[in-house]
Amino acid sequence: MEKDYRKQIYEKYITNQFSQAVDVSEIEKEYDLQELYFIKNYLKYMPIDKAAKIIDVGCGMGAFLNFCKNQGYTNILGIDLSEENVEFCKNQGLNAVKVNMFEYLQDRKETFDCIVCSDVVEHLDRQDVFALLTIMRNALISSSKTGNVLIKVPNMSNPYVGPASLSIDFTHMYIFTELSLKQVLTTIGFSDVTIVGTDIYVRKNITNFLAKQIARLLCFELYLKSWIFGRKSIKIFQKNILAIAKK
Repeated sequence: MEKDYRKQIYEKYITNQFSQAVDVSEIEKEYDLQELYFIKNYLKYMPIDKAAKIIDVGCGMGAFLNFCKNQGYTNILGIDLSEENVEFCKNQGLNAVKVNMFEYLQDRKETFDCIVCSDVVEHLDRQDVFALLTIMRNALISSSKTGNVLIKVPNMSNPYVGPASLSIDFTHMYIFTELSLKQVLTTIGFSDVTIVGTDIYVRKNITNFLAKQIARLLCFELYLKSWIFGRKSIKIFQKNILAIAKK
């Protein structure tokens, strides 16, 4: 039997995917940019306690791990299915291990104060999405008042980049809107579910300022058109959406 295509791609995911968008030789610049992004979009939802147990599910090249390290968090772990990703993270001095996320989280109920999962669930079919999010909920510590799960996915409501996000990676299976993401999280039993559009314009320069203003106008145009066609429930049209939910 031929090797499963997903396993074959994931074995060298930096080579097969990340290198198309990121200059790996300039990873420090990418880390700096991503840190601005996480400060802008994630930090407000993370635990105040710097010793909180945080896990990055699908840690990729380690941008979030690097951000946590720079923010002073001391108990952060990244897990990933790709050997190449994990070795890259380790070479940057980051704490990462190669494991199957389903198996790893299944065995760690009531373990983590915060679970972060960025650009991962779109790689799964619907049944596996439901299973993974259920396992994540069980892995959160019930008594953690600030414990959140943070899940970022591409936004299918954006007609410019949403459809492309489904096909930009051969392993992508399903792309969410704010409604479908909230639906599945609520059904599983998460509470205080909030969906927000993420801000990608984090650099402080005139180009980003102008792009952000244009994007705001385009998002309003999309909302107006959606409203005219009778779809009033869709309100977020940014490139990506971030779900914040509690156990």
